[in-house]
Amino acid sequence: MARKWERVHGRGVVDMKGPLVAGLAGVRAVLGGGASLRGSLLFQSVIGEEDGGLGTLASVLRGHVGDGAIVLEPTGLSVATAQAGALNFRLTVPESIRAEGRFGVGVREDVTAARRALEARVAACCTRDDFLRENPVRVEWWGGQFAPCETRQDAAIVQVARGVGRDPGVGGEDVVGVPYGSDLRHLVNAGATPGILFGPGDVTEAHRENESVGVGELVEGSAPWRSPC
Repeated sequence: MARKWERVHGRGVVDMKGPLVAGLAGVRAVLGGGASLRGSLLFQSVIGEEDGGLGTLASVLRGHVGDGAIVLEPTGLSVATAQAGALNFRLTVPESIRAEGRFGVGVREDVTAARRALEARVAACCTRDDFLRENPVRVEWWGGQFAPCETRQDAAIVQVARGVGRDPGVGGEDVVGVPYGSDLRHLVNAGATPGILFGPGDVTEAHRENESVGVGELVEGSAPWRSPC
């Protein structure tokens, strides 16, 4: 049984403090070891990812793009090349009910088409009720609007990430997709920067009161950054 001090506990340690620290430690090791980089390296910590990613979008619009990007999400050290989308919505029934939720968007699904599909479904439900037929539910799109994105598996950043993760034996073999949204979409869709999601931790433990991640996995999460490219 693992000892208690072999895990780090606390809100945000999986999403995103743990992966962020692992990436920062890896970059520090690269620079501290005197490695000669063939290009420039930019490490960013931005705000607003949970509510639409305005920090990353602002950075992309300022020209902070590149040949490849790694977004530090808790993927269990798998290389994720695709993410789904999620659209915040709010439903209002006059003077009585307000409901909010997130509507999933498939990896290659058009966001506008997804919105229309939900709106059409809500409208169809209203036609089957006498009151709602006269007082239809209003659909609002608010807060985080996470479009899906995908990076080709033959992109250089994907191959490099798989190689440097595989060499020290910490991951990289599996190329996966994830069912949640992230800031990667801004880099790929708006910045034309091929990118991946990669980092330590299990995303199913995120946003919970007992959030935790193994110390060993944090250390392993920094290993690919330390490997020579």
